[in-house]
Amino acid sequence: MRNALATLIVVTVALLASGARSADLSIAKDDVGQFWLQIIGPIEDGDDVKFRALLVDAINRGEQIARVSVYSSGGQPDAAMMIGRYIRGLHLATVAPQLMPLLGRHTCDVYAVGARARVLEYDPLRQRGDPRCACSGACVLVWAAGAIRHGDAVQLQGAAAADSDLPPNTDGEPTETYLRDMGMPDETISRMSIPAPDRIGYLTIAERRMLANGAVIPSLRNLYAERCSHRTAASPAALACEKAVIRELYWAGARRLLGGND
Repeated sequence: MRNALATLIVVTVALLASGARSADLSIAKDDVGQFWLQIIGPIEDGDDVKFRALLVDAINRGEQIARVSVYSSGGQPDAAMMIGRYIRGLHLATVAPQLMPLLGRHTCDVYAVGARARVLEYDPLRQRGDPRCACSGACVLVWAAGAIRHGDAVQLQGAAAADSDLPPNTDGEPTETYLRDMGMPDETISRMSIPAPDRIGYLTIAERRMLANGAVIPSLRNLYAERCSHRTAASPAALACEKAVIRELYWAGARRLLGGND
């Protein structure tokens, strides 16, 4: 009996320890009524299952998830890539931390049900603040999947500063294939396994223009042009048209997800 009890205690402690590092996944609504699916912390095995379950629950409630925020210093690439496939399948936007370049800090907006947004801050050079407010390693795999990508504190290099778990980029490496599918340039992919002299390795100016701060993937941009070009650019009518396109893509992806074709 004592041996069985001791074994149970050991197993319970092990499970708690293994779960302690997993990401915190939740759904909340922002100040303008958009639903966010938030990933905060290390991405571990099984988090892709939790992510899918949250998506399915939201779909069954008739909710349209608009954005996926991902604040993480690393984790398991396989789980991150599976999450990324779900994101791209529903044409969700992704949000990484925002960079305050003059101060060298990251900021992350976090939403909670029935509460105002709170802002996390992190200084990676001095390692001050909340270290979850970062995006490196497996986080980059999730962020890359966004049909629209926001945030620019994306760290491609500097494993010593951000615990990146991204495997080396070699011919035939699954992560490389995945990142190409997500539209990441070869130059960006190749930088992910090279240590950065400044131990940070943020997106370059050219990469930020192409990939971040509201950048839209080419297929979605073409669909906007096809469906919304008769509207005045940036007008309320044009924005409404673009939202309608996203809504249509989301619910088409939702039907595939519920049908098991994900």
